[in-house]
Amino acid sequence: MDHMKHRVLLCSPQADFLQKYRSELDRDFDIQVASTEEIALFLTKDWKAHILLVDGDKFGNLTTSLRQSFNYSQLGIIVIAETEGLFKEEYAFRSGADHFVGNLHDYKQLVWRVVSLLRKIQSV
Repeated sequence: MDHMKHRVLLCSPQADFLQKYRSELDRDFDIQVASTEEIALFLTKDWKAHILLVDGDKFGNLTTSLRQSFNYSQLGIIVIAETEGLFKEEYAFRSGADHFVGNLHDYKQLVWRVVSLLRKIQSV
């Protein structure tokens, strides 16, 4: 599947989080990064991101804000958390996330979710 054209916005205030995931995702997707919620909201609207990858350890309210502006057929949201917990996962889904990834072991796990979500968005 050719997914080079798909825009993925990576959102976190942590430089190491952004660098870690950007270096992997740059190979397969068009990537932008946002270090604040305001920048993330702006880029989602202006750059027209297809998928958002949100740092679930730092940006708790971003998913809710985005779902107020974009429905599920317009934007896919994946929450990534370095620390797992049932509460964190529940909060992500209740806030409007499509996927939650905790304690990611392999980059492929993330790509599978991104590609799956892109298929869902494109079919609506």
